[in-house]
Amino acid sequence: MIRLIGSGGANRAMEVEVKRLSKRAIGGHLPKAHRKDGQNLRYPFDSSLAWLAVRYARTPSRVVWDLFETTASRLEPLYDAIFSHISASKPTWLVDKLRFTVEVNHAHDFPASPLQVRGTVKNAIVDAASHLGLSLSLDPKHPQLVFRVEANADRTLISLDLAGRSLHRRGQRTWTSEASLKETLAAQMLILARWDPRSEALLDPMTGAGTLVLEAVGSAQGRATWPPDEQPVASNFPPFAELTLDRPDLFPGELPPLTAIEVHTPTYRSLERNIKNAELATDIRLLHGDFRDMRSDQLWPGQSPPSRGLVIVNPPYGERLEQGRGYAPELEELYVDLRDWWLELDGEWRLAILGPGRLLKSILGHQAQLDKPMKNGPLSVSLLVYSK
Repeated sequence: MIRLIGSGGANRAMEVEVKRLSKRAIGGHLPKAHRKDGQNLRYPFDSSLAWLAVRYARTPSRVVWDLFETTASRLEPLYDAIFSHISASKPTWLVDKLRFTVEVNHAHDFPASPLQVRGTVKNAIVDAASHLGLSLSLDPKHPQLVFRVEANADRTLISLDLAGRSLHRRGQRTWTSEASLKETLAAQMLILARWDPRSEALLDPMTGAGTLVLEAVGSAQGRATWPPDEQPVASNFPPFAELTLDRPDLFPGELPPLTAIEVHTPTYRSLERNIKNAELATDIRLLHGDFRDMRSDQLWPGQSPPSRGLVIVNPPYGERLEQGRGYAPELEELYVDLRDWWLELDGEWRLAILGPGRLLKSILGHQAQLDKPMKNGPLSVSLLVYSK
């Protein structure tokens, strides 16, 4: 099975994105996804689909190939199960001289430490490969195979991480702040808000590091999520090494108007560098100032404002801005100002905002088109989408 792993509640966005990408890149009928839980989406194994997901999908944090699972509940039976499976099946991914590492991501209720589990899995893989006449070497710093282990008292699942690292690292942002949004969550926001780059402009009034606008460009054009000089570790072994699905953009064409506003001067300078580093300087209009001081004629000087679009924003929130059971007055004032500014924009503008759902709904109204609970790191938040 191929499994896409996302943040809590990411399944819907991941499934929508995979359908869109697969129609353009590989065609054919996409098998029905199995939602294991709120953050694990599984598909029957298909090498082209897996490669597409690991190279182009923007919503998952990981794409893994689930190899096998065992009910072994102690170290010795775990070793035997892994050794027997590999030596008997002679898997296609097992290639002589490859370097590998083992990462234990979960080890709940397993009667051994994560370090012991890691050592047992490592030994079983090395010994099984040797039994088949192959030599693998452990190399945690520069692996060509990355095994992922999820162990508990009932079962242990062994997978191959097809990227070899978290997929939120796009190589575009050279600067981030403490409160910067992860790229994967930004991509989920765009999909859940149903932003249509063919007909809607995009406007971020509190841009920060630029994550939302950078993801908007990448999503609209179907850009690969990897820097040109990097490849997923899956490119080192069959059945992925021979695939030739890569292309510059899956959805080439002109972009709609994209505007990014940032008031904090050091952050704005860093935003400029991030946009330049992503080679998007001509695709995004950058404005330095407070969104509250900007009206439609200032947002698009010398041209007619777009007739419709999406305001998407990740405003300040979190424990630092909460006071006891309430919120700091300046936070409520900011949200009120944001609401009024959005309502005064010329044209049909929708609003997608991520933040404390209870407070936002008290200011924006409870009849949101979308009210989606999400996790931003350790914080429980809501993505709310409104129309005027």
